[in-house]
Amino acid sequence: MMNMKMMWSFGIILTLLLLHVDARFDFMSITRGTRCNSCLEASRKADKALKNKDMFNDVNVLSNQVCQSLPSDLQSKCLRKSSDQIEQSRVQMQEIFHEQNLCNKTGLCFDEVTDVIDNKNSSENTNCVNRADECSDCTYAIENFIYQLADPKVKNKVTDAALDYCDESEGNRKRCKQAVYRYGRIVLHKLEQVKAKDLCMVLNLCDVI
Repeated sequence: MMNMKMMWSFGIILTLLLLHVDARFDFMSITRGTRCNSCLEASRKADKALKNKDMFNDVNVLSNQVCQSLPSDLQSKCLRKSSDQIEQSRVQMQEIFHEQNLCNKTGLCFDEVTDVIDNKNSSENTNCVNRADECSDCTYAIENFIYQLADPKVKNKVTDAALDYCDESEGNRKRCKQAVYRYGRIVLHKLEQVKAKDLCMVLNLCDVI
């Protein structure tokens, strides 16, 4: 069962990474207006990305490719669990990137000024972010993530997280951990083959070539 957790980890990591990139380049590239306006716009953009079913369909395609590296008797469970985890991650990220949490509670905005970003002209202005910069920022961040994944220490951390899940799971812990050691390397290898530009195109941050 733990091989499925590795797939879940992929869904969580990918979702967190892409949303972090989406919000990060907003803060970096939006120069007009206040930090509050930039934060609110980043929150809106993250919310829009999370509601984009096509984006998550593409994430599921990547998940399917990883699941298919497992034995046939485990593939269906992997697909089901990864789909559930991706949806759960989406909901959690909606909460994290909600303007109340991302902007108000962090002190970047106060409740009384949140209506500023609702101005139509402001939205139109902030949407005019340089497309090339978006693609460059996204590609750089994901390439850096994939590069770090090549570090044995990072792989060990992912494996440790999976083993921790085994200890918390209701199933057979021993079998769970055996699956981690047996299939974890295969799954991580699949992740290293992902192309940063492809993921950025999935997010619509880079134009399709």
